[in-house]
Amino acid sequence: MAKLEAYTDAIYDVIEFDGDLKSSRSFIIEKAAKLGIRHDLVEYQNHYESSYNEFEAWLSDLLQQKKPPADLEALCFSLYETAETVTMFIAGAEEWDEEGDWALAKDYAPLSIEPYFPVFKEIYPLLEENLPAGLFLGTSTIIAFAKEFAAHHQDLFPEGVILGAGYDGGDVFDFMEV
Repeated sequence: MAKLEAYTDAIYDVIEFDGDLKSSRSFIIEKAAKLGIRHDLVEYQNHYESSYNEFEAWLSDLLQQKKPPADLEALCFSLYETAETVTMFIAGAEEWDEEGDWALAKDYAPLSIEPYFPVFKEIYPLLEENLPAGLFLGTSTIIAFAKEFAAHHQDLFPEGVILGAGYDGGDVFDFMEV
């Protein structure tokens, strides 16, 4: 149990970290090393920035084409496994609570082709080998991507919306208010 808490604490450290995309990648890699994640993360690092660029294009397009309602209180970036990779969807709630139950609501659920980002290919085998490590790396990556996106595209979100991230059916980590 103590090891699982270390992964959760590391996600909260990523939430508290204030840096740009490159420094966030370095911070996540440092946390992974401190957690003893032995998985080869070279390809993860190589795909990190290009994956962010694809994430930015996908989310910009989605939020412009299917604008979230102004009364939306929270938006969740939900990761999930497929047969060969990790992908994600976003869903929003008109009500928010600290318990995370809000993430089950789908008051805003824009239909979209689930995106594939190359960095997810590196996270998938880690989920199979060491579930807590894969949960850490996937959640931390999406948090870093969404924080970077919000810093440059705040106008695409409803004012005051809370952003959360996690794996579908698992813990949701609220990480910022836009």
